[in-house]
Amino acid sequence: MSENVISNENNEDWAFTEGCIEYMLRGGASLETCARALFIYNIYYKLLNPNLTDIDTRLEEWVLSIKDLINVGGKEEKKKRQLQDELTNLFETVGEGSFSLADCYNWLNITDSGSKTACRMALNRLISRELIQREGGGKSGRYRIVNQKAAKIDIRKADTKPLLLKLPLQINEYVNIYKGNVIIISGESNAGKTAMCLNIAHMNRELYHVNYLSSEMQDGTELKLRLDEFNRPMEDWDLIDFRFRTDNFPDVVDPRGLNIIDYMDEGKGGEAYQVPRRIRDISEKLKDGLAIIALQKDSQKTFAFGGEGTMNTSRLYMTITRQGVLKINKAKVWRNRNINPNGMYCNFKLVAGCKFIIDGAWRRKDD
Repeated sequence: MSENVISNENNEDWAFTEGCIEYMLRGGASLETCARALFIYNIYYKLLNPNLTDIDTRLEEWVLSIKDLINVGGKEEKKKRQLQDELTNLFETVGEGSFSLADCYNWLNITDSGSKTACRMALNRLISRELIQREGGGKSGRYRIVNQKAAKIDIRKADTKPLLLKLPLQINEYVNIYKGNVIIISGESNAGKTAMCLNIAHMNRELYHVNYLSSEMQDGTELKLRLDEFNRPMEDWDLIDFRFRTDNFPDVVDPRGLNIIDYMDEGKGGEAYQVPRRIRDISEKLKDGLAIIALQKDSQKTFAFGGEGTMNTSRLYMTITRQGVLKINKAKVWRNRNINPNGMYCNFKLVAGCKFIIDGAWRRKDD
């Protein structure tokens, strides 16, 4: 902004204010905000300088100079402001979710380096306004739209009755499951995750719409071989909706059914850090329904790929090993308030690839 917009001998306040207003403009402040700041400064300056009579005229010159800067002062400023407005409108319309810097370029058809720089600056301004946040420590080039909406919890209408959910190995004798819960089965390769999922599907097929999402058994051949191991009539499985799916599970989750995801891998590019978020996205789609998610686990690690964060959303988290051990790592609601199932485990035998038989009793390591 020109140093001659306001001439005021022996007083540096005007120059300081001029710099502040220019900083506000370049940071994305609106004309209305700048004018309001000048109005407040005008009152303050009149109090300090009661003998000056031309402050109102000078204020008018300031406002005109701001208008010139925005409307005439440069196409670059107008372009930056337009870009920020487009991003703001886009995020307010979408409401929630994550996106990348490349997504922004595609959405706004940005190809030249100058516009890309302006886009990054606009995103930084939106971060300062708390409309978006960086993900992955700010190094991943990903952002999240800040969703300030929070659903009201009506405790008077809360349904505290546990759901009837049948689970192998007497698991349901130790935990209560409720509407909207997520159950995690974390296991090594060939530890029995699919056998566990198929057993749960068969045991509950008459209680729920079972939405079975398989990421491996695409053409049905392997699935039929697995079902034949149960030695049950094929009609027994007709009530189960088997489908092939590898990603974007929330899109096909039944909010009121029993959703079994067998299994969820680390996603594209092996981005294991995203697994906790993907579990949360599934949870947010549930209403009266449930989700049982099988995750792959390293035999030397306690938790599935994605780390300890894979436990966050779950109300029941179990690990299963090739040595025939099933452990309850997390049980949020105990069936018997005097028996804490967290940390309990049992040995089992998997007969014919499908039948779980408990070997001994549920116990703790120090029992």
